[in-house]
Amino acid sequence: MKKHIAPLALGLATIALASLALAAGETAAPPAEQPAAPPAEGKAALSEAATRGFVEPAEPAAKDRWAAVMSLEQESQARLRRAEAALALVEDRLAKILAAEQRRTEDQAKQAASQSTRADALGKLADLYAKMKVEQAGQVLEQFDAPTASEVLALMDPKRSAKIIAAMSPKRAAELLALWTKRVTP
Repeated sequence: MKKHIAPLALGLATIALASLALAAGETAAPPAEQPAAPPAEGKAALSEAATRGFVEPAEPAAKDRWAAVMSLEQESQARLRRAEAALALVEDRLAKILAAEQRRTEDQAKQAASQSTRADALGKLADLYAKMKVEQAGQVLEQFDAPTASEVLALMDPKRSAKIIAAMSPKRAAELLALWTKRVTP
């Protein structure tokens, strides 16, 4: 966007200078190969323009118009600098937002992979305890924390998990069944 604004401002300044020159009766237009650079303040702007090949008009009215054009040129250059600074801020903010979104996406992918790994591990445990004797599986699962034991039992065949729960202490069986019921009912 910066590339488009500067030539536009320079083009407008060249047109304004050419129309001033025509209004003053001058026939020489400013050289096309010399782009107008941002002028300095006040009288320095007028003398800078003269060194770039622009002839300062001799008539007082034309000088006033010339000064007005140079003032507008300075204003447009200041606006251009402010617009470029604002654009830089927006681009910086967008880069930060995109980086945060990328980190969030990566975190979600890691979390999904972790959950998948946990589900695989619980599935293997369920297969292992389903192959054990009912009493042994009940004793081992009683040592697990309640949520993990409930998940392992939920992955087993319902008849097999019912026999394992029956082999546990009544208190632990009630606790696991309560968790299991919460998982099944919405």
